Amino acid sequence: MTRGAEHTASCFRWMGRRLRRCVVLVAITSAMALSADHHRAATATDPVADLALVDGRVVGDLVDPTGKTVVLLYEPGECFSCNGLLGRWIALGKDQDIGVVLVLTSQPTRRQTDSLAFLRVNVAGVLSHERQDPGASSAHLFDGTKRTRSAVGMVQQVAMLDEWTELASTPHPSPTPQRR
Repeated sequence: MTRGAEHTASCFRWMGRRLRRCVVLVAITSAMALSADHHRAATATDPVADLALVDGRVVGDLVDPTGKTVVLLYEPGECFSCNGLLGRWIALGKDQDIGVVLVLTSQPTRRQTDSLAFLRVNVAGVLSHERQDPGASSAHLFDGTKRTRSAVGMVQQVAMLDEWTELASTPHPSPTPQRR
């Protein structure tokens, strides 16, 4: 073998070892990046639960960590007695032992505060203006601290309420008695 051919073969062997090391390094780096992304996704928080309130808390602080909670995000100017949604949510909460929490998307005026007090509506909090409002009239179901369902707007909320009311009123078959 000539000296030039020997040198070329040596270079290829050297590059082959480096290439294998490079492939192993890329595989390890990729695995670490995927693991970090998976960990980040597993520990990511919920955007609704992270909404800040004017008193320094977040919406997630209003959620029962051991039960079900519906968080209602409503504009203070909505006519709560007109559309009947709030009353239906409160009734559902009492019937099915679900916490119902009303959070206003902006600070109510004096007149709105008086109207809410007249209707005996308990307001759990008001969103801070540090973050963008998530939209008026939305309902978010939390099972523990995990948000499992959302309904935005009146139509979706009515559909969700109707579905839950139907499920609650559907008779469940009783277990068949055991024969002796």
